[in-house]
Amino acid sequence: MVKNCNECLHNPICQMWRDQECQDASSFQLSGCRHFKDQSQFLHVPCKLGDFVWVIRNYHGTNHPQQGQVSELLISKDLRLVIVVKHIARGEWGKEVFATYDEAQAAIKERKNNGENYNQK
Repeated sequence: MVKNCNECLHNPICQMWRDQECQDASSFQLSGCRHFKDQSQFLHVPCKLGDFVWVIRNYHGTNHPQQGQVSELLISKDLRLVIVVKHIARGEWGKEVFATYDEAQAAIKERKNNGENYNQK
């Protein structure tokens, strides 16, 4: 499958070079460019260290959202992003970790309606 510049991580930089008519710019326009880095191979990180997020916590068998601060971002052995919320829990974005209280509360309600329960990791 042939890749193109729009699928490359460097595309904005190369476009700037082309706009400035750099001598080397023509080589960047070709698929197969030695600088090509596939955007789809990079991980999107939905939060950063120090951000406050909501995590679902299971306390004595009851799930509830709790706000905490992101202290670590880890990649699991199966290449999933694991977000560690300082002194509370760890989990995946959209499963155990959320941007807002409402999102976490909705996930708890959905899981409860499906007969599922969160397991503390």
